[in-house]
Amino acid sequence: MLNKIDSQFVENKSNGKSVFDELAEINSMSKVSNFGSKYNIGNESWCPDNATIDNEINQLALVKPRPILLVFHIRKDSNGVLRIVQHGFNTLTHSETKVDYAVNKLIGKGFTIYGIKVHGTGSNTSGYTFDSQYMTNYSTLVNQLATKYQGKAPYFFVTNEFPEVTGSDSHKAALQSIISDVKSKGFKASMSFLDINESIKCKVLDDLDAYGINCYPRIGTKGLTTTDDEVISAWKRSRLLTTFADLKKKYPNKLTFITETGIPDKIASFENPAKWDMPGSTNEGKIMARYWNGTFKALKDFPHVDMIFGWDAETLYSPYQFTISLDTMKKWIGDNV
Repeated sequence: MLNKIDSQFVENKSNGKSVFDELAEINSMSKVSNFGSKYNIGNESWCPDNATIDNEINQLALVKPRPILLVFHIRKDSNGVLRIVQHGFNTLTHSETKVDYAVNKLIGKGFTIYGIKVHGTGSNTSGYTFDSQYMTNYSTLVNQLATKYQGKAPYFFVTNEFPEVTGSDSHKAALQSIISDVKSKGFKASMSFLDINESIKCKVLDDLDAYGINCYPRIGTKGLTTTDDEVISAWKRSRLLTTFADLKKKYPNKLTFITETGIPDKIASFENPAKWDMPGSTNEGKIMARYWNGTFKALKDFPHVDMIFGWDAETLYSPYQFTISLDTMKKWIGDNV
């Protein structure tokens, strides 16, 4: 999740109003009704045991149940074979059984699976050659996931942060084939873009049913003295909101998603919320509370974003583990009653 681009401030007009005008009309007193959570059961570096899964989902359930974006990583194993990490990877204890355990627990807590997101190898991983053989193997794994979850979620995100592929003319046909296969199984097809640039350069925008962007606006260096207004301002100047407005203008009948947003509870994280390994200790939820309070104020009722998926399930990004940030999430999402 490193190296998100924080573009310069731009104010564009959309539907006769600037993004600032629309934000000024936001009523921040009511609950956010379009918030969900992204959740992946570990990754290529670690695998949670059932007790950890229980803890993560129990924390998610401290606020109102909501849609879940279930994430699967695709990586090469120690033998160089491309695999779905969560279905079994190297010496880790990943398995489909463990994923099924987590999904059943989520559903038992009142959550719904809204989408399946494939987290490919993309920008943050070296040592990969994105040739035709890679795309063939990638397509096979996507098909396996689409088959397993057919009829169990409405949306399928066929890529995540993959500009090397989505912006390539040479991979356009392969992507169109993947999208067509996913649609044939009853899903609406989407992608989760790294940033604004990937969304602009994507070669298959017209083929998709919806659009997602991972959003981590850089806020500043003031740490614990950061205000809600400064968080709101970061969203304004990032160009993210105007990009969603542009997508809605071009595709008025298709949904748009913030497919990731969140922050670790570290002072330095305001400088780059996407950077998961910032130094420093946690701050009793104060950083998370400020980020989410400002973010919900900025996004509440913003007309060009249909769903917001938080990076809020794993411990590093979970605002539910601290009283201060938990209270903030309850205020915006609602208590689990």
